[in-house]
Amino acid sequence: MSTHVTTASPSGATAAPRAVALIDGQNLYHAVKREFGYTFPNYEPSALARCLCASQGWALAQVRFYTGVPDAADDPFWSQFWSAKLLALSRAGVWTYSHPIRHRARAVRLYGGLTVHPPGGPAHPAGTRLFLGNGSELPEGTELRVRVADDVTRVLARIAVDIVRLAQTGDYDVILIFSQDQDLSEAASEARAVARGHGRRIRLASAFPCGGVGHRGRGIAGTQRIPIPKADYDACIDPRDYRSPAGIPEAES
Repeated sequence: MSTHVTTASPSGATAAPRAVALIDGQNLYHAVKREFGYTFPNYEPSALARCLCASQGWALAQVRFYTGVPDAADDPFWSQFWSAKLLALSRAGVWTYSHPIRHRARAVRLYGGLTVHPPGGPAHPAGTRLFLGNGSELPEGTELRVRVADDVTRVLARIAVDIVRLAQTGDYDVILIFSQDQDLSEAASEARAVARGHGRRIRLASAFPCGGVGHRGRGIAGTQRIPIPKADYDACIDPRDYRSPAGIPEAES
């Protein structure tokens, strides 16, 4: 059985715990949009991870970034955005994982328990009636065909696997997860069990934006919960804007 040894500096002071940051790019973006009102992922992952680790006295050793990327034929805007941002992150030394998001047609019927999410606005409660431009109401049972994202769970599954793997290696003392997805609580619990099985202890923490107008901040169950105030978030905004060609990194020669 291996044991975890805490190192000390030459002066005798205990070294800061080594942390690895796992960032769920889509989850963080939607939480920031809800809390702070930003309409695109304008965070700089490494800066944000450094800021939070410094506040806890942890030494950031690695940043890992995960996101789904839509196909260019389905959504050219977001496909270009994420491709450009991932390229810049990789060049800056961030470990990245991406998975293609594909769309498929799905038929739904009004109204029942259907919740309507209009683009760029808050969700309407179940039972909300819909009307055409001429004022006529869409009747009960009307079939709508919508395009929905597929394979969105692949990124979450990869994060969960990596949480457990990183606990097993013993390379880090802290796993800091930038997500509020409660499905990761089981992975956090398993990571602690794996570390204990190797005679080690590991800290699991989850970070989330908090204090904005749409406040629903809460971390992953069973982890240390670390709110991200807006002032700290704003200090970690990426100076590059990948929504336009000017923000796309130049190709390497």
